[in-house]
Amino acid sequence: MREYEAALLCDKQNYRVYQHMAWCQLQMKKLDKSVEFLKQADNLNQSQADTAYIYGRVAMEQNDLQKAEEHFKDAITKFQGEAAFWAS
Repeated sequence: MREYEAALLCDKQNYRVYQHMAWCQLQMKKLDKSVEFLKQADNLNQSQADTAYIYGRVAMEQNDLQKAEEHFKDAITKFQGEAAFWAS
């Protein structure tokens, strides 16, 4: 996480860094923090399928399967060619 925080000091507009931070928080089961980073990533680039996919993974961890499905469909809509999104 320190490396990502350092990266944000250089470029606070880098949505990818926020995505990676959200993913790390998800892996540590810190879902609220993950959502915070996802919101920042989405504010910077709303067309990003990876953000929608990570939102779906967070929703799955929260056992909100309907919300997860919505986010996964959003990811597919934003980037139809990514097999990982279809598999989810």
